[in-house]
Amino acid sequence: MKTTLAGAVASILVFIVLAFGLTAVLLQPEVACSEEAWVKEFDAVCSQTGDAMDMTKDQLKQLIGRCNKLQSEIEKQDEITRKVYLKRLKSCRELYEFVLNTKDKQ
Repeated sequence: MKTTLAGAVASILVFIVLAFGLTAVLLQPEVACSEEAWVKEFDAVCSQTGDAMDMTKDQLKQLIGRCNKLQSEIEKQDEITRKVYLKRLKSCRELYEFVLNTKDKQ
């Protein structure tokens, strides 16, 4: 009888903890939105590397500026995410800088 009662109490406690956790997540949607915002910006910035040679110098400068802003957002992430995305962002930024420097020399 005691084990049945203890199991019921444990189940109720687990349910309460899960309910509070779900409520906390639902009440803080800006956390998910802010994470999605930097990922969307990353995708938007780095998806244009294939078109870099066709861009104007101003467009390249804007993308480099966006990379710089994005870097500070990525640096706030957990270690693994930060390492992966910063390396990828660095590659994108370096490509844009290379193309810009090439256009400046022409």
